Order: sequence, then C-alpha cells, then structure tokens
Amino acid sequence: MALRVTDVQGVKVYLAPKGSDVSTIENVETAIASAKQVDCLQALGSIAATRATVDYSCMSSDEVAFSLGSVTYSDQSIEVLFDSQDTAGKKDLMDAWENKERRQLIIALNDKPNENAGSSPTYITYEIGISGQEIALEKDGAVRVTSTCKPTKPKLFRAVAA
Repeated sequence: MALRVTDVQGVKVYLAPKGSDVSTIENVETAIASAKQVDCLQALGSIAATRATVDYSCMSSDEVAFSLGSVTYSDQSIEVLFDSQDTAGKKDLMDAWENKERRQLIIALNDKPNENAGSSPTYITYEIGISGQEIALEKDGAVRVTSTCKPTKPKLFRAVAA
C-alpha cells in the first residue's frame, strides 16, 4: 500500500470577518462563500504549538517529574505576490495590518475525497491578528508581501465523502 500524501499545491486560504461561525464543516463552507480568497500564495508557514513544561527534580535522588502547562502558538507567515489591483484577500491582509483588525483564517486542503456533490476537503480554521508586514523588493525578483500572523488555537475539520 502506498503512503497517502496530501499535496500542498492547490491549498486555498480565505479570510473571513472576525467572529465568523466556523464550528462545523457546513458553517465553514458558508463562511467561505462570503470570505476573501488570498490568491497566488507563495508560502504559507507552519502551524506550530508549544506546551510549557516545568521540571521538578528531587534533591534526595535522580528522580524527575514534570508538569504540562499552557499552549502557545508560534507566528505564521503568509507570503503573496504583490498586486496593486487586488481587492480581495491580499488587500484584506494589508487592511487588517493597517487597522489592527483580526480575521478568521480558513485553510482548505486539496484532499477532497471525491468530486461528488457534498464532498468536503479538510479545513483548518483559526483567528489571526497581523503582527508584522514586510514588502520584499529584491533585485531580479517579484515584489512580495509577507504578513506575519499571530494565530489562536486551530480547529481541524476532516474531509468527508458524499
């Protein structure tokens, strides 16, 4: 049996207003209908979480215990090609930065089980705030905009077949 691979090519990213209901696959798909798609992604950074730990070692022996603390999520970068005519997702990333606004980020993977009506891909959703923005102007390269996002706890909705 071959290993299953979900390719990154074909992944889509959408920005919906803060507070959009993304509690079920159906609600995610409703939110996408009015969301702004971020076109021509160049890079979408990792979704990483770290749990704080505290070690407790005994003075009388080599025994060690530890506690598991709170979870923090590392920043994620979204890199796109600059497009001054864009009025959707790319502009919305820049507007969120300028206006100190949050967005509901929706990532739609390309793992749709089949093309039948009612089939859904895997969705990953979370709220973001834009904590940094960079415009890259490099020799012999395209102008790129990278938004650094501070995410909240991601929710994963697995693909379902019709």
